[in-house]
Amino acid sequence: MRGIVCVLIVLLAFACNSGEKGARTATPAPSPSATATATATPKLTAIVSPTVSSTAAQLAYIDGDGDMWLINADGSDKRSATERTPVRCLRPLGLYWSPTGRWVACVGTGPVLTPQATLVIVDLQGKPLLQMEPKAQLGGFSWSPTGRDYAYVLALPDGTRQLYIEPIGAGGHAGATLEGVGEAFWSPDGSQVAYAKGPGDTLTIYDLASRQEKIIGDGLRPLTWVLGGTALLVASDYEEALSMFPTYTANLLDLATRELRRMPQLDNTAQFWPSPDGRTAAVYTHQAGEEIALLDLTTGAVTPIPGTVPYIREWIPPNHIAFSSDGSQLFWADFLPIPNEGVRSVAIYRANTDGSGNATVGQIESVEVRFSPDLTKVLYRSAVPGMQNPLWVANVDGSEARLLAEDAWPAAWRPTP
Repeated sequence: MRGIVCVLIVLLAFACNSGEKGARTATPAPSPSATATATATPKLTAIVSPTVSSTAAQLAYIDGDGDMWLINADGSDKRSATERTPVRCLRPLGLYWSPTGRWVACVGTGPVLTPQATLVIVDLQGKPLLQMEPKAQLGGFSWSPTGRDYAYVLALPDGTRQLYIEPIGAGGHAGATLEGVGEAFWSPDGSQVAYAKGPGDTLTIYDLASRQEKIIGDGLRPLTWVLGGTALLVASDYEEALSMFPTYTANLLDLATRELRRMPQLDNTAQFWPSPDGRTAAVYTHQAGEEIALLDLTTGAVTPIPGTVPYIREWIPPNHIAFSSDGSQLFWADFLPIPNEGVRSVAIYRANTDGSGNATVGQIESVEVRFSPDLTKVLYRSAVPGMQNPLWVANVDGSEARLLAEDAWPAAWRPTP
């Protein structure tokens, strides 16, 4: 999901205006002309079935030379994923697995002192499906929840922004190019994309099947889909601040009735992490002494989780909180006070989503951890003399730690097939 998510309330005047504006047809366009090149077949239909194990925990990482590697969590079956691509993921920003675990994308900022960004997508055999070096900055990348489509935003040299939606295979939708879009949010079923357009923050939803845009209202920024895709958390009164975070208010927008309901717990700099079914969110307000709490998005009820006041209160790394797949438990990692020897560690905790069962799971000597999809393992970086970004994997309680690579970051777990 998103990392830091800022949610804002919609003006009450808009709540009274439920009239729907006319639909507009989005004009499809080819991939950006700014030297974007696709080296795979035009329709990207040559899908190769993976031969790697479907049960072993797997991950991908980028080394210091910009090469992508695939490896099992036990250190076996290490393979290059980019040896067949001329484009390297230099100065990487992140790795993005498709939800099906069949494809992995790397976004990089390109060589130093150039305006180019890189986007490389490969399958599990290292076959390149897309190798792109646009002469523009990549403003964001995301997979459809189905894994059949992907979207990215280009910030062009003239200050404009364009959203590109592309299919990954025969099951994907027709591609489209949408003007003036800053960030895209996929619906849970992958059939629609929500975004704000233009300086007036016009909330718009694009339907991939009909290839049409539907105007929802002005002055609204989408933050995420919730409640099974029937509602959006949206932002209004959005103002950039001199500090790190903007100011805003937050509402829940019912897409059927256009009714807006205040969500004051998500105002301003609050971070939140939706549950798998989108009906609950773990929330942290950044307030001194405030605990991580669970917010019921249907009723608005708040259930604090006792003992979860973060040690460093300004911000929680987005990967440090995760729900179990059934939504019944919440795992989180918190920084521990720095001891005399100066080694920074995190403690990992677990609680039931009814607020009970708070327990310490283990401790990891690192400042950044990422939970495996089944929450049984973590990958992390930990200081080793002579190694710049050593990649480790351990059980979630910190046991059976294993060094996988000496220079390997960023890294990401492959979703469970």
